[in-house]
Amino acid sequence: MGAPLHNRNAVGNRGGKGHPPKYRPEYASPEVTSLCLLGADNKRLADHFGVHESQISRWIKRHIEFAQAVNDGRLIADGKVVASLYRRACGYTFRRPKGELVHVPSDTTAAIFWLCNRNRDLWKRGDSGHRAVEQAEKRDRLRELWSALQPAPEEPLSAPERKPS
Repeated sequence: MGAPLHNRNAVGNRGGKGHPPKYRPEYASPEVTSLCLLGADNKRLADHFGVHESQISRWIKRHIEFAQAVNDGRLIADGKVVASLYRRACGYTFRRPKGELVHVPSDTTAAIFWLCNRNRDLWKRGDSGHRAVEQAEKRDRLRELWSALQPAPEEPLSAPERKPS
C-alpha cells in the first residue's frame, strides 16, 4: 500500500524525497535526432540512455523538446525512405561516373506497396465489395490523370551519321 497522498516526506510523492528524475534537458539534442535518423526506435533509444522503453515513451509525451528532437529525426528518415520507394516504384534514370546513362525500370512490388499504404481505401487488397462503385470511379479518374501525365512517345534515337574519312 502506498503512502498517504499528502505525505510530503514519502518516497514517490511529488515534493518528497523520491528518486531524482532520469530525464535531463540535454537529452533533447541533435544526438537524439541523429540516432532517429539512423533508424533508432524507442527500444534503441532506451538502450542508449540506460532506461526502459516505456520511459522513452513517457519522455516523448511529457517533454516537448525531446519529442521534437525524436520526431525531427524520424520525419527526415521517413522522408528519405519515401522518396527512395517512390523513385523505385516509378523508375528512374541516372548517369554513371563514366557518363553512361542507365535506366532502372519501375518496380511493380514497390508501386503496389506505395499505393496500398498511401491510399488504403482505394488500393487495399481483398476488398469485400463495399464502396466498390466509389472506388471504381476513383480508379477511373486516376487512370485519366495518369494518362494526361504521360509524356508523348519519343522517336527512337538514330545512330549519328559518320562522315567518310
